Amino acid sequence: MLFQRREVIQIVAQFKEKFKDIGITDIFKEIKPGFEKKFGQPVADIFIASKLDEIVRNRHVVAHTADALNLTRKQLNESIKFLLILADLFDKRIKEHVKLLLVSAKK
Repeated sequence: MLFQRREVIQIVAQFKEKFKDIGITDIFKEIKPGFEKKFGQPVADIFIASKLDEIVRNRHVVAHTADALNLTRKQLNESIKFLLILADLFDKRIKEHVKLLLVSAKK
């Protein structure tokens, strides 16, 4: 069964919500400057969430239909680059957040 668009949106929303649960209110907004630097170009405010949504949708189509013919090599390479940058920035932001929590816990 294919995932519906609303289910994919819920996945991205849940992702944002998990960061909000640990005190990072808008993770995509916070990492945008670092993302633009690593991505090599300015992006719209909704680009990160939208691109993540697109990748999740594409993954579901391929996983549930085995149809990867609509994905170009360029799209795959851009998605890999995007996810590597995103993972690096999320990792750095979480480490930063944990350090702040440890400092405040010691007070």
